[in-house]
Amino acid sequence: MVGAGPAGSVAAKKCAESGMKCLLLDKAEPPRNKVCSGMLMGRQAQDIVRAEFGEVPKEALTDPYKLTGYKIHYPGADRQEVFWPTPIGWRKDLDWWMNRRAVERGAAFWIGTRVLGLSEAGGRYTVSLERKGKTAEVTAKYVVGADGATSAVRRSLFPDLTVRYVQNYRECYLGAKVDLEPGYFHAVFPPGGGLVYQAAHHKDGYLILEMGAGPGKVKEIAERFKAYLSRDFGLDPGLRPAQRDGCLAPALLRELASRKFQPAMGNVMLAGDAAGLLMPLTGEGIGWALKSGVLAAGAIAEAEKRSCEAGRLYLKNFVDIIETLDIILTKARRIAGEIDKGPRHIAGALKECWETSLEIA
Repeated sequence: MVGAGPAGSVAAKKCAESGMKCLLLDKAEPPRNKVCSGMLMGRQAQDIVRAEFGEVPKEALTDPYKLTGYKIHYPGADRQEVFWPTPIGWRKDLDWWMNRRAVERGAAFWIGTRVLGLSEAGGRYTVSLERKGKTAEVTAKYVVGADGATSAVRRSLFPDLTVRYVQNYRECYLGAKVDLEPGYFHAVFPPGGGLVYQAAHHKDGYLILEMGAGPGKVKEIAERFKAYLSRDFGLDPGLRPAQRDGCLAPALLRELASRKFQPAMGNVMLAGDAAGLLMPLTGEGIGWALKSGVLAAGAIAEAEKRSCEAGRLYLKNFVDIIETLDIILTKARRIAGEIDKGPRHIAGALKECWETSLEIA
C-alpha cells in the first residue's frame, strides 16, 4: 500500500487481517502534517472508521473533539445551519492512529520511503523506492496507490493522463477573535465568489482558515477572504498566522464522472486523492478515501479466491462511488443553473446539497 493516509491504512489493515503479507509505505515520518479540516464529515466516513478502527480516541481528536454541524454563509441570505455531529482532529493525529491500528493487525510499515516508479512483468509488480537515502526495489502481486494528489503510482499507471490541480491553503491563528460561532464548520461564500466557499472553524484554540483556488490565485483569494472576515465578522486585519501551509488537490471529477478515467489497471488500484476522490461542493475527501481503500482490499481478497485481476473487481464496485458523484454533481449543476433566483434560493439549495452529501458519502 503506497501512502499511509486513511485509504492506505484501511486497505493495509484489511489485507493484513485476511492473512496477506502487506507492506504500508509513506514518504513522510509520522505523525505527518496534512492540510485538511480533519473532520470525519459524512455518514460513510464515520461508519467505516467505527467498523474498521473503532471509536476514535480523544488523543487523536482536538478541543472540541466534535463539531455540532455546519453553517453556510451566502451573501444576502440568512445563515443556513446543518446539524450533523462531526468528530474533528488534526490529520496527523487521525492518520497516525489509523497507521498504528494497521500495524497492530499485522501490516509492516516503512516510513520515510518515497516511491520512484512502478513496472510490471509476468504478473508481478516491481516498486522502485528511495529509503534512508538508498534506492531499493520490492515486488508485489497487488499494489494500492493511495499516495495523494501527485501520486507516483498514478503517473506510472497512466503516464498520458493530464491532471489539473487546485491549490489548498491554510492559515492558523492562535486565539483570534471572530464573530463565527465555535463548534461549527463555517462555509463562507464571499460576495462575487460564486459557488466556491472558503472555510473557518475553531480547534485547539486556533481559528483555522482554509481556502482553495486555481494555480496562482491563492494569495488573491486569501486576502479577499480575510478582508471580508474583517469587514463583516470582526477579524483583526493586523493579525499574523501562527502557521500557514498548503498542498495540491487533483481536479479529476470530470474525468471520473465521464468514465474516461478508470482508476485501476491489472492488479494496481488507485484510492483516495490518487484516484481524484474529492466530494464536489463540500470538498470532503476522507469518506471516499476510506471507501476506496475498503473496496481495494475487498477486490484483492476476491481476486485471490477467483484467480482474476483485482483491478476489474475494484472498478466493478467503484461504480458505487461514481453513482454517488453523479447525484452530487447533478445537484451542484442545478444550483449553478438557478443562481439568478436570488440569494435565499441559492442558500437553501446549498444547504440541501450539503445535507445530501453528508447522508450518502
